[in-house]
Amino acid sequence: MGERREHSVWHHRRPKSIRVDSEKFAYMTSDGILNHFAQGLPMEERRIVLAVQGESYGPMFGEKLTVAAWKTRPSWVIIAANDQMLQPAMEEASAKRLGATAITLQTCHLAMLEQPAKVAAVIDQAAKTALRK
Repeated sequence: MGERREHSVWHHRRPKSIRVDSEKFAYMTSDGILNHFAQGLPMEERRIVLAVQGESYGPMFGEKLTVAAWKTRPSWVIIAANDQMLQPAMEEASAKRLGATAITLQTCHLAMLEQPAKVAAVIDQAAKTALRK
């Protein structure tokens, strides 16, 4: 807590495929989505991801976090081993810092689209485990 999101996510550098417009909204380039964000999906699905992408307010990544649920609640993290947006080693380090249960899947950034059954199984196990605590 107290650190800015951009520090924990991008280590002071934004991926080249992310652009920020004049109103400070961030979006991904076509190349970024098709070849680095959703690269594990069939091309037809990648194009859908591209068509429906939303924008994020860029300055939110610079805000300091003041409350973190992981401090008081059990946490689970899916690490996408083939993620080209967030380095898997960074995701592993974050999971360790959170004391989270980490599950690695051989997926792109969009694990829930590339391997939905495996992601659902992780969520199901997390829910069952949380209920026992």
